[in-house]
Amino acid sequence: MDKVLVGKKVLILYTAHTMGHARIAENIGYWLGESGGEVVLREVLKSNPSKLIKRFLSFHIWVNTYVPRVWKFLYMWGFWIFMMPWRLLVANFQKSEIEKIVETLKPDIIITTQTSPSAVVSVLKRQKKFAGLWGIAFSDYHFHRAWVYPRADFYLANIEEQEMELTRLGVSKDNIFRMGLALPPLPNIDRDVIRQKLGIARTQKVVLVGSGSLGVRMPEELMKALDELVGRGKSEGLDITVVVACGRNAGLCEELVRARELKPWLIPIGFYEPMYELYAVSDIFLSKPGGLTIAESIRQTLPVFITHYLPGQEELNIEYLEKHKAVVSLYKLEFHKWIEPLLTELKQGLIRQSIGVYAGLEGIVSPNNIGSLGHFVASSFINDSRN
Repeated sequence: MDKVLVGKKVLILYTAHTMGHARIAENIGYWLGESGGEVVLREVLKSNPSKLIKRFLSFHIWVNTYVPRVWKFLYMWGFWIFMMPWRLLVANFQKSEIEKIVETLKPDIIITTQTSPSAVVSVLKRQKKFAGLWGIAFSDYHFHRAWVYPRADFYLANIEEQEMELTRLGVSKDNIFRMGLALPPLPNIDRDVIRQKLGIARTQKVVLVGSGSLGVRMPEELMKALDELVGRGKSEGLDITVVVACGRNAGLCEELVRARELKPWLIPIGFYEPMYELYAVSDIFLSKPGGLTIAESIRQTLPVFITHYLPGQEELNIEYLEKHKAVVSLYKLEFHKWIEPLLTELKQGLIRQSIGVYAGLEGIVSPNNIGSLGHFVASSFINDSRN
């Protein structure tokens, strides 16, 4: 890869309320580092979140857990009422943490992966407290107007539809780089070692169940379906074990640990890193359609069955992923109808064999334009032609 960013300091700002934004920041940082940039990552909520931010994060978890349709309304329509008119004004009162980071590090380039830091950087650019290049990265398989801010120099899009929407809003095509969900190279994986660590026999079929890093919105009927799947599998000669990644939901993990007394096929685990180890030893994945989760699992040719989702952003992700036949949606069916497609895949592995040729797959997971981004950044500094 061309080292076109040598001598340039890249600051990537993200929030770690969910792990997706953190991982996306790290992954983009990896590729920019490969282009020669000096990459610095900063999480902008942990160190000194305001009371307003703390309340919002707690509200976000509570709404998604108990009244998810409210979050759907807020995500789809409430943005225009509650956020759009006030977001830069609010950012002006929330900028101190990021302003200190920028003053201290003096970056040449800033990339933001979430709306909160994007709003602040837009304010800093307006106030001429940051004069370098600023780009915004997307983390899902749809487009939302909330991700677009005035004074951004470039955008890191994932899919063609995002490019089209940005262009419609007046962003130059030269300032849009479609990267897919940028993923770093996979390390060598010893599946036998991972199975041994998790207590899984080589002969067992593994069903991985994901709840997302926050561990919310796992449907009650899912456990009933798993009970039936394991029972049916046993009658057909399959030894099935189920690994449930509970994320940060300690209560869910404790509940499943107690349930294991009657369900020895169940392996509940808390927050697990690195997830690629779980993907490597699994045969099928029952999951939410988070952007990074889908990219990572498909990259390892792991068939993804959508059993639950967060209304709003993940619902919109499903539309794109279904269009490109990248996932199988079970949530539309009654849970007892989930068993046949799951058993069929465990026995035949047909979806796993076909994942690599799914339409649109390359755009979903490939960092296609990182080289073009590097040259854009380098030429912008040489020519001083920033927008």
